Order: sequence, then C-alpha cells, then structure tokens
Amino acid sequence: MMERVLFYAATALIFSGIYALIASRLGPTFDQWLRARHARRLAARLARGSDRYFEELRELESRTPVPYVAHGFAWHFVRTFAVMFLVASLPELFKILFPFSPE
Repeated sequence: MMERVLFYAATALIFSGIYALIASRLGPTFDQWLRARHARRLAARLARGSDRYFEELRELESRTPVPYVAHGFAWHFVRTFAVMFLVASLPELFKILFPFSPE
C-alpha cells in the first residue's frame, strides 16, 4: 500500500514539475500572442469600415482578452500536484471508502 502511495506521489511530482515549468514560462508569451491577435482582428475590422462589419466589431470590442495574472512555478506546481495525486489515487480511495467486494 505504501509503495503505491509513493509511486502515485512520484508520478504526480514529475508531471506536476513538467507542467508547472511549461505553464510558468509560456503563460506570458501566450498572453502577448492573444492580445496581439485580438488587436490585429480589431484593426482589420476597423479598416473595412462598412456597415456589414460593425456588428462583428462591437462583438470584438466587448470581448477583450482577460488580463493575464502571472503565477509563479510554485503556484502551478502545488495546484497540479494536488489534482494529479487525487486522480492517480482515486481507485485506492474508492477501495478505502467502499470496502465491500462483489465476490
């Protein structure tokens, strides 16, 4: 039983570290790309200028990208580790919580 817990914890630790590293490094880059894409689409709609596109223009202006909140490596790591450990150990939790056996 203890070996399984350590295996689940080690697996969650490895994947959480990888995800946290990627998320903390690429988050600001993705946010810059999203904002630049939105600005390009908005400029293209304004350049067209005909009545046909004003409805789409209003929709684009109303849905500006949500501001990016920078989180560090530790925030991503702890959050992902908790979720991955829970998912990995879910079958064992069900065995503990519901000990009856259909046999």
